[in-house]
Amino acid sequence: MSGIADRRSSLHARLRALSPDEIAPPHVDPQIAARAALAVVDFARTEGEARFAELAALDGFDLASLDEIGALAHALLGVVEIFDAAPRSPKPITVPQALEVESRARRGQLAALLSLSLPERPSVVGALRHLRLSYGPIDLALDLRALAAHVDHYAIELRGSDEFDAELADATRRLARQLEEILYSADTPELREARGALHRAWTLFERSYREVAAIGRELFDRDAEALFPPLEAIAEVTRTARRGSSSSRPAAQIVEEVLPSSRRLAHAPPRRPSSRGMPAARPTAATRPLSLEVMLHATSESNLYLGFSQDVAEGGLFVATYETRPIGAPVELTILLDQGDPVTVSGHVQWARPHGSGDDSLPCGLGVRLAEVSPKAASRLQSFAARRTPIFYDD
Repeated sequence: MSGIADRRSSLHARLRALSPDEIAPPHVDPQIAARAALAVVDFARTEGEARFAELAALDGFDLASLDEIGALAHALLGVVEIFDAAPRSPKPITVPQALEVESRARRGQLAALLSLSLPERPSVVGALRHLRLSYGPIDLALDLRALAAHVDHYAIELRGSDEFDAELADATRRLARQLEEILYSADTPELREARGALHRAWTLFERSYREVAAIGRELFDRDAEALFPPLEAIAEVTRTARRGSSSSRPAAQIVEEVLPSSRRLAHAPPRRPSSRGMPAARPTAATRPLSLEVMLHATSESNLYLGFSQDVAEGGLFVATYETRPIGAPVELTILLDQGDPVTVSGHVQWARPHGSGDDSLPCGLGVRLAEVSPKAASRLQSFAARRTPIFYDD
């Protein structure tokens, strides 16, 4: 019992000792990450116990790290509940236009740098795919932090690019912090306290989880990314996908519930050759239609577009995204409207506005011509078009 108390005391001391410069907010859903971590610990304590114990006997691993991850994961789950229940201020927050424009331009700069320099890296593909859901200033700050982490991780490989700068990642995090300071300025005292606790717990959790998951992927060559999912895979799991937790299930099953295996494995970071001589995995490129989830509301960058007929069924949807596809490429869309259930439609790329194509004030993205629109879906989209003026596009 004293050992548990000592660990808790040590953990609390480390949380309090974190400096403001060290603390970072989570850029993935902390609840799902915590559940995946508990599943990793369960696996390491059961099926994987022998290999971890063997490594520990060689002084290559401290088994106490598993206890620490478990404690931090439980702390995250508890803090998230407090955070979600904390009262919010009804006061609207407005981000200065100059800061938002600079932040969006920086997001585009980093996205282009990663996409052009590392087009075949599954973790980069996954990160850029995740950006398609991020339109508001809160998501913008999260995007900046996530992209900065990727730039840090691949700094050696990016040095050959003219767009790379050694200070780019740190400068991007400072920009994200400016956004966050404005967004958090209206926090109630309860929310401010909960947010601080969440950020501190996440900072220690991320460090510990990354270390143990990396070791696990070295020890287990079969389904390594599924058993010890990297945060880049968890990042594609949205907060709306939360389900009942059960730490007895493998992490693979938790991630699989919201991220199909074909996508999860395609977007997992590439395996590096381990010290045991295991070859690195070579994921294949996806060949199916591009699948996008699009949020449509009064201020979203995505919007319907119409031609002279003013008929939604004969028009399309501009999707604000960093994804690029050739004209004519097939696309499957799940449209999340501000009212009612999602609408699912298919179509093809009719036009494109790639990043850096000219006017930085306009969002980059794809113009998707809709096809096979059901009468019910057409009615829902026509109703949205009546509430928000569509873009005019003359082909």
